[in-house]
Amino acid sequence: MTENIALTVGENTPEYVAHRLMLDIASAEGISIRGTKPNASREWILETYMLCLRAVQHPHLGKKLFNEPRH
Repeated sequence: MTENIALTVGENTPEYVAHRLMLDIASAEGISIRGTKPNASREWILETYMLCLRAVQHPHLGKKLFNEPRH
């Protein structure tokens, strides 16, 4: 018996969507991640990406994402 394997590639993965969301947030907040003068700290990038990934993976949490303590 053969198994059907679903493969997600490119723009439809949660990781890709979270990355795009992080870039949009950075742009809206005037934070530069790339270019000749990036001003985002490593901590900001990692925390923001993790929050974006959680938001994408668990959209039902809504504003609860912002109320939970960060670890």
